[in-house]
Amino acid sequence: MKLFNPNTMKLLDPNYDLYFEPVEPIINSNDFTNELFRYANNENINLVIIEESMEPLIRIDNIKYSCKLGEPYGGMKKLYKMPILSLPFEYKWVYIYKID
Repeated sequence: MKLFNPNTMKLLDPNYDLYFEPVEPIINSNDFTNELFRYANNENINLVIIEESMEPLIRIDNIKYSCKLGEPYGGMKKLYKMPILSLPFEYKWVYIYKID
């Protein structure tokens, strides 16, 4: 059984604006929506879902964002970021990017 396949590792742009670790695995768009609302509730954020999908569009405080699932990053955001290999479960975090 092969635990790590670098070809399946999805590295995202490390210049995200927000991120969070989901409580439950995100397998479909409904899971993604539920985790976004859980995050917004926990952080006391006014979040609106614009488009439900596996890369949803959201609005927070009238600013539009796109959300993506990706490998967890380690390190200090201001200095460096390095993906943490999420072996063997390919666990993903949610990264939120401001749309210009």
